[in-house]
Amino acid sequence: MKIHRSLPFLAGALALALPLPPLSGPKEAAAAERPPDAIVLQPQAEHKKPEMPAVVFLHDRHSRALAKVKKDCRVCHDPGRAFGFIEHGRSKDFYHRNCIGCHKKPGKDQGRSGPTAAQCRACHSSKTSAPQGEARMLYHFLAGPMLILSITVFFGGMIYRLVSYFRGLDWRLERVAYTARLPQGMKGGLHSICKWLIPFGTRGWRAQPFFTVCFLLLHTGAVLTPAFLAGHNVILQDTLGFTRPSMPQPLADVLVLGTIAGAALILLRRLVLAEVRILTTASDYGILVLAVLPFVTGFVTRLHTDLYNFWLLCHIISGELLLILAPFTRLSHMVLHFASRWQLGADYAIKRGGSARGPCFPW
Repeated sequence: MKIHRSLPFLAGALALALPLPPLSGPKEAAAAERPPDAIVLQPQAEHKKPEMPAVVFLHDRHSRALAKVKKDCRVCHDPGRAFGFIEHGRSKDFYHRNCIGCHKKPGKDQGRSGPTAAQCRACHSSKTSAPQGEARMLYHFLAGPMLILSITVFFGGMIYRLVSYFRGLDWRLERVAYTARLPQGMKGGLHSICKWLIPFGTRGWRAQPFFTVCFLLLHTGAVLTPAFLAGHNVILQDTLGFTRPSMPQPLADVLVLGTIAGAALILLRRLVLAEVRILTTASDYGILVLAVLPFVTGFVTRLHTDLYNFWLLCHIISGELLLILAPFTRLSHMVLHFASRWQLGADYAIKRGGSARGPCFPW
């Protein structure tokens, strides 16, 4: 347990130690000297003031995507000209017809291969550029091998914690006949989980309305945004070769702000209420910071400030730090919460005659 409590502080020290050395070598040094990957595309002026910011075209990313579907440079470049249609001064309709038209075509996973007309800001981003030089090498390391390692540690660690939890259940210690009364236990456990997934669906929710609202604000965005953010899909496609459904960017913004607001209100509750403050340790504050940091850095990145690349790297680092440490800290509750709810529901259904009392739980 002492090891678990020290992990948030270890995470902070590790975060301060990054950015890491760029793993430089002959190949990496040569890559850093290549021409810039980012090409700024500014359509010809059709209005006195452009309706949208210029597009930063990431050449390497598009080249890799074409290679995956066995296509080459001729898709975009006219062999008889230097650059084909990837050049400045074309009309907006020309870019939309070619770029969006290509994005609508099925990719390797038979889904769309890029942002379409309904996702303007996925391409039109003010003050945005691709990381260059050492920052570019660090980005490819974080979005490549480090991402794969983080996801592996997260899912492997969570599966281990879940299996260990259920293997630790003993009917002689708990005095609950889990095996002999498994059908009743399964029914009661699933019912308990479902009731806790419904806002204000339990007596515990209704007894603490302020905490319930804070909890829902924090966890709704924390679950949905990382899973369905369009920007994350780009990295998944590049690194792992698959994508998931994406939510509209305005909805993602609202959910992220809700997550940050929920975390702030939970922090305020811990500081103001004496009965909560006395039970809160330094480790609990560290866990809260670790959980909300990817959302804060992600939202700042979304604002496209002059320090866009810095905040982008901070966002990726904090997100991967969260994935790596989650199985070994109290953040493992994102899986173990459902295990404990199942256990309590099974206990009630088997040991306390829940199946004979009907569907209502007294808690």
